[in-house]
Amino acid sequence: MFLWAFLFLVFSASNALSQCLPTGTSLPAAITNNSATGSVGWSNLLNGLSSNNSYISCGSLLGVLASAQTNYIQASGYGFAIPSTANVCGIEVRIERNASGLLVGSSVTDKNVFLMKGGAQVGTNHATGAGWTGSDNVAIYGNSADLWGTTWTPTQINSSNFGVLFSAQMNAGLASLFLTANIDAITVTVYYDGGTLPVEFVSFRGEPESQSIRLEWQTATEQNNACFQVEKMTPDYSWKVIKSIAGKGNSSGIVNDYLSYDETPDTINYYRIRQVDINKQSSFSETISVDYKAPQEHRPLAYPVPCSDILRVVCRTEIRKAEVYSSEGLATETGFEAEESGIRFKTSSLAQGVYFLKLHTSSGVMVTRFIKE
Repeated sequence: MFLWAFLFLVFSASNALSQCLPTGTSLPAAITNNSATGSVGWSNLLNGLSSNNSYISCGSLLGVLASAQTNYIQASGYGFAIPSTANVCGIEVRIERNASGLLVGSSVTDKNVFLMKGGAQVGTNHATGAGWTGSDNVAIYGNSADLWGTTWTPTQINSSNFGVLFSAQMNAGLASLFLTANIDAITVTVYYDGGTLPVEFVSFRGEPESQSIRLEWQTATEQNNACFQVEKMTPDYSWKVIKSIAGKGNSSGIVNDYLSYDETPDTINYYRIRQVDINKQSSFSETISVDYKAPQEHRPLAYPVPCSDILRVVCRTEIRKAEVYSSEGLATETGFEAEESGIRFKTSSLAQGVYFLKLHTSSGVMVTRFIKE
């Protein structure tokens, strides 16, 4: 379900936001405690440099009906590289947070959510009045068309002193208690249109060819174009560069043809082209999907069907890694042993049902089904 929701966002973004491209979600390189507001400081600041369930925290012992405001968390150094010719459409901030020590009548809420321009607070306060919960929840501030009450240039956002200022309010209610506000990650996504793009893409397509996928694209105009990077979506839905090809530099009035191959295709593949100019700025092509079916002689054979205690898999190409998933898509841990013509593994610990075996082979990723009786 998550995969289809993610892919819906990938492809609908190119339509609903045809002129506004997302940068991708970025984490800060620096987090500090800023005492310009509030009276309670934050600790364990380095925990906010990644989303790993280790928290920046701020706690206070409060009496009946007492309240306290935290200092700012100041997050900066998001490392954006938006093209200088682009127009900024909107900015989205996501904060992963929770509260501990909550009792009836007590609460932790947002106090301030601001952006920083040139290292200073700007624009409108995006804090909401919703109370935090005891489990991790991601709050979203801003969107693809929200400029936070000010104007932006790519240079201002690309700067190391662009960032987020955040503080919280803690309220005790009808009992004395110790409240703690926890922050796991503060991420930013910037939406921008391409302005005058350095490369005009004419087409981008992919087709299965033998044991690989052939990727072709054409450009009509190139300005200061250094190279193209072919990117492929990974199983965790991030993007990985699989090939880099030199661009024409400067070209107009003619169609330029480019060709690349993915030599280790999966069953379903998603690609995009990142164009990088001589100033290290970049833009993207559309995202395409290409289905691939391994030649019949390379497809794996799993037996016996159904299996009881042992499943064997025969494959004519080398199996480098194997993963088992339930029919609900949940990964299941199990040990594998290599054999002369494939692998074997114990299935005695698996419940009865249908499973899928994902094989990473020298010919690509293949999926086969088996049944445990």
